[in-house]
Amino acid sequence: MYEEPKRLVADGLADARKEYHRQAPADRVRRHRGGPDRPARLARARARDPDRREGDLLRVALRDQGELGDMRWTLARMRADAADWVGQSRARADEYAATGGPHPERLPVITLVTRMFTEQAEAAYRWAVWA
Repeated sequence: MYEEPKRLVADGLADARKEYHRQAPADRVRRHRGGPDRPARLARARARDPDRREGDLLRVALRDQGELGDMRWTLARMRADAADWVGQSRARADEYAATGGPHPERLPVITLVTRMFTEQAEAAYRWAVWA
């Protein structure tokens, strides 16, 4: 919930300013109105946060509004991120299988969720290699 405004500001699609409400500081984020170059700016923008898969997919979808080099850079980074994600998911699954994890009584549920994350990571990696 709090990350999306930060992404918009980081990608240059919004402005943020500090305001005070009842003497408590709050950041006010205002989206830019867009304009005809907004898809091109988004296609060129390079996400900075660790969980950026959705933003990267949007950049690929807007490829015709940007440069081929930007898309190649995004795809290469997506491949590297997916490879890291696969490694982390497999390591966590192996750890739980070997030790039972911090909550061995919940191992069946943890195994279900870990399997989903691992398969998502592997699918993302296969797609990134294919692309």
